[in-house]
Amino acid sequence: MVTSLTAKTPVPTGRWRAENFVAGDPALELANTISNRRDPELAEDRIADPRDLADWARSLSLDAGAAPADRADVRRVRAVREAVHDAFAAIAVGREPPRAAVAALLRAAAEGFESCGAAPPRLHAALAWRAITALAALSRDRVGACPACGWLFLDTSKSGRRRWCAMATCGTAEKVRAFRRRAAGAAP
Repeated sequence: MVTSLTAKTPVPTGRWRAENFVAGDPALELANTISNRRDPELAEDRIADPRDLADWARSLSLDAGAAPADRADVRRVRAVREAVHDAFAAIAVGREPPRAAVAALLRAAAEGFESCGAAPPRLHAALAWRAITALAALSRDRVGACPACGWLFLDTSKSGRRRWCAMATCGTAEKVRAFRRRAAGAAP
């Protein structure tokens, strides 16, 4: 079975809920902090301020020893998030991750580790490092993207046929739509 690089179960904090953590790996969870990526009108950046970032990190136990988040941290984490999304979205459709995305992750990780001395690296650098580690360690054929919302996930199912970010949300909604199309006589 394919497993995440972390065995910790998210403990949602603040406005974060269990349904916000369906990816199975912290790097993929970061990419999913924008909801509804496939529909720009419905898209919502769930890391809007330092509190959202701090709560998200705490939910995944990524805040140990970290300095309090500020606006600059939010900006840097968002940049890492986009590189993570670009890299793993490509993998989810069977392509190599874009070099620019991988380079951005390497720069962010290096920047954080070079500047921190004995202190823990800033959150963006730690997240970039986790993403680089995930790029190297996760089984690429187990990284998927939800066809409904665009969220990324690590398929840890025995069969390796997971299709949705979560059956309770996107999977159920899509099955209802397909049923209605069939019932109306339309082609699936």
